[in-house]
Amino acid sequence: MKITKSIGFSYPTSSNAIALGFEGFGCWHISVTCHDIEGSGQSRTFTPHNAEGFDRPDDLDLIAMFLETDGKTCEAFKTYGNPKALEAIERHPQLKCRKCEAVNPMVYLAPVVIDGAGSCICLDCADARGWIDGNGNICEGIEL
Repeated sequence: MKITKSIGFSYPTSSNAIALGFEGFGCWHISVTCHDIEGSGQSRTFTPHNAEGFDRPDDLDLIAMFLETDGKTCEAFKTYGNPKALEAIERHPQLKCRKCEAVNPMVYLAPVVIDGAGSCICLDCADARGWIDGNGNICEGIEL
């Protein structure tokens, strides 16, 4: 089964807009599509269980959720998606922890980004290795 993701818009009267609390306004949200479910040739598109609605396609929280969502970016979205959303995604590279492979950790150290892909060390991994003191600062003598 192949999984793709995109940022979609739900119109003001749609069931998604109503479910996400944007009835009468419409909203931007993550859309996930599962292709060829159990080899049936059928696909299903849905909003993830942790879906939220946003009033702008380039909202930083929406972009962060998009980057954290499993799946490849839908090719049609890359071609026909909202330009503001696509530009925001390009500006915010996906970071992966070099120790535990967490994607886009909330707090991270030592980011390295090359050609839109990046790595870092998440705070949990740095703390587990004794690199962080009781105040949340990097311990003296530790270089990242």
